[in-house]
Amino acid sequence: MEVNDESEISRLRSTKKDDSLAQVKKQIYSYSDVLKITNNFNTIIGKGGFGTVYLGYIDDSPVAVKVLSPSSVNGFRQFQAEVIF
Repeated sequence: MEVNDESEISRLRSTKKDDSLAQVKKQIYSYSDVLKITNNFNTIIGKGGFGTVYLGYIDDSPVAVKVLSPSSVNGFRQFQAEVIF
């Protein structure tokens, strides 16, 4: 299922965020965890040159889960730039 409803996309973007880096914790998830988080990659919220982005939920909070395309030449490097801080 792909999310096309602008109000749903807007709601997901405006979900309350905590900007405090002190409360950010890095977490590594297994593939089976990601399947549960995304409900088996059920809802697509975006597609790009590096892969598909799926809607997921962790502790009832919406999250975006990016799955890199195997054909993306710079996908892994771009992914690292996005998630490593």
